[in-house]
Amino acid sequence: RDVQARVRAFAEREIAPVIAGFWERAEFPHALVPGFAALGVGGGSVVGYGCPGMSMMACAAATVELARVDGSFSTFYLVHAFLAVLTIGLLGSEAQKAELLPDLAALRTVGCWALTEPSNGSDAAALTTVARRAPGGWRLTGRKRWIGNATFADVLVVWARNAESGQ
Repeated sequence: RDVQARVRAFAEREIAPVIAGFWERAEFPHALVPGFAALGVGGGSVVGYGCPGMSMMACAAATVELARVDGSFSTFYLVHAFLAVLTIGLLGSEAQKAELLPDLAALRTVGCWALTEPSNGSDAAALTTVARRAPGGWRLTGRKRWIGNATFADVLVVWARNAESGQ
């Protein structure tokens, strides 16, 4: 209930009065992110690494309160906390978690999540994007669609099939 009340107050006080102008200009309200970050909900349900380890009910309540006021800010939070941060928290290496999660949880960096492909939608089993090892990391070949937060994200979680293992 505390998370719900804090997010509701922020959404009504900070987002509601200004969001229509952002919609009209087709802009994301970046200036609101630091204030939202101060609520301490950026890391969602992930435990440790600076993340709050909130219950799923608290996370859902935060999302609902944002959506009551603005669908786009709610989507920003969903993509960041529940797709990018949670994926790293569940599937990232210890090194990735230690490097990425503290700044993501504090919203000093923003995450996005790239699964959907034009040929097969969001069917993870049918991925056509391929990742091949390359000097310094991986080379990705493929196409993605509908990547929330992509135009301004700092951390991109990209779903691809490993060219060597097929996984």
